[in-house]
Amino acid sequence: MAKILVVDDSSVYRKELVALLSSDGHLTIEACDGLDGLMLAREKRPDLVISDIVMPSMDGFGLVRALRADPALSGTRVIFCTANYDEEETQALAKACQVAFVLMKPCEPDVILRAVEQVLAGVPESAPPAPTERFERDHLLLLTNKLTETSNALLAANARFTALVDLNMQLASDNDPQMLLQDMCAGARNLVGSRYAVLAVTGEARHVSRFVTSGIDFGDRPPPPPVVTAGPLSNVLTTGRPWRARASRGGDVYSGLPRGYPPASAYLAVRLDTRERALGWLCVAEKIGADGFDAQDERVLHSVSSLASRLYAAGTPQI
Repeated sequence: MAKILVVDDSSVYRKELVALLSSDGHLTIEACDGLDGLMLAREKRPDLVISDIVMPSMDGFGLVRALRADPALSGTRVIFCTANYDEEETQALAKACQVAFVLMKPCEPDVILRAVEQVLAGVPESAPPAPTERFERDHLLLLTNKLTETSNALLAANARFTALVDLNMQLASDNDPQMLLQDMCAGARNLVGSRYAVLAVTGEARHVSRFVTSGIDFGDRPPPPPVVTAGPLSNVLTTGRPWRARASRGGDVYSGLPRGYPPASAYLAVRLDTRERALGWLCVAEKIGADGFDAQDERVLHSVSSLASRLYAAGTPQI
């Protein structure tokens, strides 16, 4: 059993890591940022520190530097567990201050436990040399790049939220059910950044009563109606579980859409629901600029479909 200090400004990740380490028999201590971690390290003298890198008040590199500068703590072993970092640059800086491992979030529990076991089985490190001017420059550059990335992600999230609010207002003002479906299909496609989208509404006996598409050019031919009783999309309708699929090695995913619909290497579909019944499904295909759709895309699609389904059902009592 070892005494392990977990330093992370995410309380959710801290609790998960503490639970994992405790289940493996270790005594754990929690700190919410680097400065808090340094104070607890001086007080508790942990055998190992597992720390995030980007944190308020003091980042992970600042924490390690402070540990190395303290004669009583200079041999403390450290593991970084962080997300969305330039792995090569991070590894180089971590090596310069003798961090044993850099694990990238999300990280499998067995990977974390194996790293902890290896570090604890080793010999405590001697104090590294004082940081060079190059280390200071590279550290600053790495943090600047990370903060820029975080800022850009926040801007993108705010923009998507604004677009979602605008779409909801537009859907609420649609009086024609067919126009509501068309705006819903096109709006969902734009929000998640997909190449095309298909929406199908079912009637009695699970036949398609209405459907719309966005982003598909069928030329002079009318688009063939999708079949909702076969393929992965039928499972969305019957089970209510979203379908998210991505092909490996550049292939295409089977969706069950009729011939004439463009093939795609990634799909995301959610069911259209009201309190009374399942209305149909909304499917987006081929994520622009990425290999596949993620959980955030799924939440956006659920948000759009939830409001639009209620509006559609309210405007068309006889489907």
